[in-house]
Order: sequence, then C-alpha cells, then structure tokens
Amino acid sequence: MSTKIYRAYVINDGVGLWDFVHCLRIEATKRIRAKLKEIYMSWDMNKAREQQEFQDILSQYEDNKNRDQIALVEYAERVLIREYKKQSSSHVRNIFDMDVSVAFRQHNGRIYLIPYCDMMMRDVLDFLDDSEKVSDFAYWNNTDRPEEITDEEWDHRRDIWNELLDEEKEWDMLVIELLCPGNFYRIDPWLEITKDLYNKGK
Repeated sequence: MSTKIYRAYVINDGVGLWDFVHCLRIEATKRIRAKLKEIYMSWDMNKAREQQEFQDILSQYEDNKNRDQIALVEYAERVLIREYKKQSSSHVRNIFDMDVSVAFRQHNGRIYLIPYCDMMMRDVLDFLDDSEKVSDFAYWNNTDRPEEITDEEWDHRRDIWNELLDEEKEWDMLVIELLCPGNFYRIDPWLEITKDLYNKGK
C-alpha cells in the first residue's frame, strides 16, 4: 500500500490535548484572518470594475474618499463566499478550496494529527513545524526517508500509520474544522476592514 503523509505530528508527552487544541485554534484563526485580509486587499481592481455587482456596491459609498477600496473589499468578500460555497459541494477542487482542518487519531495513548489546508490557505498551519507542543511524525514509502531519521524510527512511524490508517480504523478520528463554509462568518474580517476604511475616508 502506498502511504504519503507529508505533514503529520504527534503531541509531545506532557502536553494536554485540550490545551493544545485551544492554542491551535487561536493561532490558526489569527493566521486565517490575516490571509483573508491579504486576499481582499490584493483583489484585482481593474477586473472588479468590469462587474455590475462591483458598481452597485460602489454606488453606496459616494461620499467616502476610500469608496473604491471599500467597494473592492466588499465585492471580493461576496465573490469569495459564493465560490467557496460552490467549491464545498463540488468533486473538482479549485483555488476556492479554503477548508482548514486538523484530524486527530489516538494510538496507545498518544495523539497523532494530520493538518489539511491547501490552495489559498496552504501555509496557515505552517506554525506547527516550530511548535514545542508537537513533533514531526510524517511518513511516506514512495521515496527515501529523510537522512536525519533512522531506519528504526522510520519503521516505527510506518507501523503506527499502517495501523491508524487500516481499513477498519481509517475513519476513527476527530476532526476540528478551523475554516469551513459554516464558520466562515465568524472568522471573516471584511466588516472590520471596511469599517476602518470607511472611518478613515469620511
């Protein structure tokens, strides 16, 4: 069986699961909000101006100096939500696949996790690489192991993942959804951004 788990971690001894989950959610939410703000603020103004939806939004802010930027952020947010919802029910992935989640599995009292994020959100969980609460536990068998990992350790990882991903156990996991269509409204920074722009443009 081919196994390719390029990003995975094990929670270190002495780290409480719920303490880790709390810290994970706080840091991930901060990074997701920052990424969404970056997306909104870098949206293509020229292409937006060609859309009637953008023009309709623009007409609501006639007396504000920042009207163009406010309208762009609001338009970008509308498009992003619309396309994200469409993507969530599609079998074909595209750039609007913004789901961010972490799957937790248990083996002999230890907790192993695999992060899932891609496309525009692909780097929002990179902070796990430097976390003192977890250690790397990636494993693959389609190419050579990393030189810094011993054969014994690599075989240990193989045995654990083979058991965790066994046909009967593969779906025995808990998944925390850090970003999904259902909680997008709670994380979305667009209102905060537009309020700030509006107040500065009065």
